[in-house]
Amino acid sequence: MQPVNITAYVGDDVTMSCSTSLQQAVDWRRKLLSADRFEIFCFRGNINVGYEDKFSISNPQEGVYIVTVKNVQKNDSGEYRCIEGIARDPNYGIVILSVTGNYLVSLL
Repeated sequence: MQPVNITAYVGDDVTMSCSTSLQQAVDWRRKLLSADRFEIFCFRGNINVGYEDKFSISNPQEGVYIVTVKNVQKNDSGEYRCIEGIARDPNYGIVILSVTGNYLVSLL
């Protein structure tokens, strides 16, 4: 599966969608550019404790999970994975998030 690339500006809210054919909720993980491992911020369709200020999740229809990353900063850039199932080799989708600076221009 090809990764989805998203570019956002500092301060934006970014939404990422994931769909599954399984009867169970998905996990979301992220690997920041400065990290060497993935961290789980959403387990079985629920945002983990300590991540509620940064992420929210909705399930508008069965099998679809939409995660919102709130008020993105440059350090939110990295690889995000939506993981379906608990098998040894689970299916997953990849989103590459790139956050660029929010530049102000002033006219003289």
